[in-house]
Amino acid sequence: MKRNMLIFIIMIVLLIAGGLAVFKEDAVPVSKELGIPIKVETTETGSLTKGINYIGTIEPENSVTVSSKLTSEVMQRNVQEGDLVKKGDIIARLDDSNLVAVLDSTMKKIETLQVSYAYLNKDVDTYYTTSPTVKKIETLELSHTYLSKEAEKYKILLDNEAVAKSTYDKVKHEADMVKMQLEEAKASSESAYNQLKSQRDSIEAQLKELEAKVNELNISIADASIVAPIAGKVRTIYYQTGDLAAGGKPFAIIDEMESLMAKVNVSEQDLEKISVGSKAVLNITGVIDGIEAKVTKIPTSVNSNTRIGEVEIAISELGGKDIPAGTSAEVKFITDELKEVIVIPRTTIKNLKDKEFVYVIEDGVAHEQEIKTGLVVGDSVQVVEGLNAGAAIAGNNLTRLYDGAKVYVAEGEDEQ
Repeated sequence: MKRNMLIFIIMIVLLIAGGLAVFKEDAVPVSKELGIPIKVETTETGSLTKGINYIGTIEPENSVTVSSKLTSEVMQRNVQEGDLVKKGDIIARLDDSNLVAVLDSTMKKIETLQVSYAYLNKDVDTYYTTSPTVKKIETLELSHTYLSKEAEKYKILLDNEAVAKSTYDKVKHEADMVKMQLEEAKASSESAYNQLKSQRDSIEAQLKELEAKVNELNISIADASIVAPIAGKVRTIYYQTGDLAAGGKPFAIIDEMESLMAKVNVSEQDLEKISVGSKAVLNITGVIDGIEAKVTKIPTSVNSNTRIGEVEIAISELGGKDIPAGTSAEVKFITDELKEVIVIPRTTIKNLKDKEFVYVIEDGVAHEQEIKTGLVVGDSVQVVEGLNAGAAIAGNNLTRLYDGAKVYVAEGEDEQ
């Protein structure tokens, strides 16, 4: 029983070994007949773009912070964050009731003073034609002139002993008394005139001060309206209706949306690869891709701690998209770009003794072809010399290939 079992096992082993031998004899001729299996790649002309990738932030080129000039309660807010405004639009109004009350009071004072000024100004202008004191002076001047001449006559008569000295003294005394009265009248008149003029001038000065105050009040009342200085989009409003707005503090930020830019923090090492005018491609996820732009500003220095500098990229076209300030964008700075060049996969190149080769496939035979390469981007390589567009080259099994090797296409063009 055991012997029969042993014989059976030996027969099975012999059958398996014989089958393998037959298979091997049949397989070898097939490999020798077809050659080495390869995948074929066809050389094409294309573009190569090399760049460095960063994340940037979309910002408006021009933003204006609108500040309140008054400290007052917000009575009305006309816009919300995200609203578009035109230059001159009133975005909010502050409480100006106290200012209006002061203005009304000041205007009433001006009206009262204007009446007084008009009265006094008329008195000053007509003083020398209507004042009783002036009339009295004229009379005294006539009397003084007459008595002075009489005194001169009596002096001559006295010198000629034609009249008594007492007579002359009487005439002379009258002339001196009139002269004294005339001087007193002139002094009194001048004082009265100066007093009227001073009162008029004082009121005129008060009027000027009040008019200046009115101008200031009107400016302050105008400042109670918070006005958009530019057309754009309201990014931020710091106050709600009923809040107390602080004078001199930001009330809102308005972004000018006609021109945007991307701000990108770039490492010191990569800054050396970028210059003003360098091309950049921006992708804003879910909004718009492939925005081509130019670098407009390179930092003259970097942060001493982080060794990073901020690069600015002007964006001229957004395809009509409304993009909020602060939106993130993928930014690719183009450091090298070639068009209409021969491009092949890196996997088709074989390195032998510091030289680069590909295997050009013609009529089922691999021909070793030396090439010179240029720009490398990812798995794509530029061929500078050695290949033309449309050539069929081996894409795999390069370690098994040699010049003149017989091949068959297992994958790629003319797959058999």
